[in-house]
Amino acid sequence: MKNETEKLNTITRRSAKSKNVSYSDTVLLHESSRSRVVFVPFYISHSDHTELVAKVTTYTKKHPPLDWDIVEEKSLSLSETATRRLLSALKFHFAVAEENEDGNDLLIRVAEGTAQLGVHDPAKVASA
Repeated sequence: MKNETEKLNTITRRSAKSKNVSYSDTVLLHESSRSRVVFVPFYISHSDHTELVAKVTTYTKKHPPLDWDIVEEKSLSLSETATRRLLSALKFHFAVAEENEDGNDLLIRVAEGTAQLGVHDPAKVASA
């Protein structure tokens, strides 16, 4: 089991040139000898809340005469809604991946140790 210091992360939020936007450190998602993929979180301040948006950028590594040169290839900006959908989808698909076999999986939210099966259509539950 990991010790507590390995579980702790520090996130620093900095103000951008635009006063309504802040950002945090870039998170490296993937790196190979020829490419790099990073995630940059941005925080957009509104009068009643702060919105988290995500930018995922891919870079290619090109070999110039003396050293590697990293060039932005493409980027994808995700709204807060899209970022939340991605998070939700990843959680569900990691749960399915833990089963180690093909088939239909039914994911039911469990709150306080119990599932409320009465709110689900019995035919859909039976066919899953």
